[in-house]
Amino acid sequence: MESAEWLNLLIRQLWPSAEQYANELCRNTIGPALRSALEVYKLKSFRFEEVELGQTPPRFTGIKVYDDQALPEVVMDVDCEYFGDGKIKASISDMPIGIEDMQLSGRLRIVMKPLVKDLPLVGGVHVLFLGKPKLSYNLTGTANVLDLPVVKSILYRAVEEQVERLMVMPNKLPIQIVNSIDVADFMCPVPSGVVRLHIIENLAKKDIGILNMNKPDPYCIMRIGLQNFKTETFKNTSNPKWDACKEVGTWDVQGAQAWLC
Repeated sequence: MESAEWLNLLIRQLWPSAEQYANELCRNTIGPALRSALEVYKLKSFRFEEVELGQTPPRFTGIKVYDDQALPEVVMDVDCEYFGDGKIKASISDMPIGIEDMQLSGRLRIVMKPLVKDLPLVGGVHVLFLGKPKLSYNLTGTANVLDLPVVKSILYRAVEEQVERLMVMPNKLPIQIVNSIDVADFMCPVPSGVVRLHIIENLAKKDIGILNMNKPDPYCIMRIGLQNFKTETFKNTSNPKWDACKEVGTWDVQGAQAWLC
């Protein structure tokens, strides 16, 4: 990773102008999805009222630009941190609630594509997290709604799920800049490759008792972005041979990260 100060300077200049887009995104995209998710739990009529981004923009602590001139795009990964003073006003069943003290961190991918011959030289931008970001915030609002722990838990999880579905790999947030590009291809691009995960054998020996008693029942979880896969479970062994293979379509082969646990 290299210094990203030039990108921080750019974001500081653009941040005051991003509030209108944030309001449109919440009302037109995130809001309807959250409303549907919450209605399952009898929490009716959720809607965003106002999004205030505040004065503190996200900060990028490192950047890596991929050098691949064969593709008409620019791909960069940035380590992103947001400890903002923004506020979100919303309502459930006409009762006001709010989101404050938001904190978010994770590795963000920015894909500028397609490249065009005329200014601004970029047709659009895709933004996505390569893995689940760390997200925290405080809920405020009507006491009789948020004093119930189960309601708070439902709201927290619903918000996290919508962030993941919006922009955690393989999902991405498309931002169209010029009107002359192929909208269908930009909004729903064809996967550019396949990642094959082949779990064969070997496991660190754990839970082994005296005389090799109490052997574990191991399994392996594979994760790429939001895509999770679990192998079969082997009973009473510390050295299973899974020989499990999984192929995952990906739109961003460069820098793709896989987690095994």
